[in-house]
Amino acid sequence: MMLKRTFGAVLCCCVTASVAAQTIQISNPGFETSDPKEWTSSWTTLQHAGEVAYRFKSDATDPQSGKLSAQIEQYAPQAFGLFKQRIDIRSYVGKRIRVSAFLKSKDLKEGGGGLYVRIDGQSDAILGNDFSSGATKGTHGWKPFRAVVEIPSGALWMEFGVMLQDIGVMWADSFEVSVTTDPVTEVKVVPKGPTFDFQPVPGESRERQPRNRRVQP
Repeated sequence: MMLKRTFGAVLCCCVTASVAAQTIQISNPGFETSDPKEWTSSWTTLQHAGEVAYRFKSDATDPQSGKLSAQIEQYAPQAFGLFKQRIDIRSYVGKRIRVSAFLKSKDLKEGGGGLYVRIDGQSDAILGNDFSSGATKGTHGWKPFRAVVEIPSGALWMEFGVMLQDIGVMWADSFEVSVTTDPVTEVKVVPKGPTFDFQPVPGESRERQPRNRRVQP
């Protein structure tokens, strides 16, 4: 299976998995189930802080597969907004996990957006993340993107989804999370200090999310 990956915001290349990946079950990977608010079920929405700057919706126009895709739009200045899922990752410590999805974008400015992957330990300590490998910008149709992370000792949870960091619109479809032997897409240095200050989008659901996330030194 050919998958496309990106380094930074625009560099892409194709790789071939050497062995079949072990798929990890996630909820509503194709965004086919929506709730009464017309947002896709099982995916939590949030933004960094401040005034609301994002819209989230299920979109029946031109999905990559099935009948629906997920749409996130940033329409005002904001550090970032995202939608995500959280899964228990304890049984995968020491293994390599690939997060892949199809993404489409429209008029996405220089700050870009793309796949979001983060590993949490005890007391919400952030053990690792990758916000850049599955990133893109500009306008393009459906393309496959991927990010690969190694699950470190002490990891309890993995969050994954789509993050937008500038004005524009992005769609996502056909998420997959799997154990893989693919090389790690990008190694991220986790910042020090309580730099994360998440805030839910009014009217949307929110997982347990402290306003000041402790970051692992």
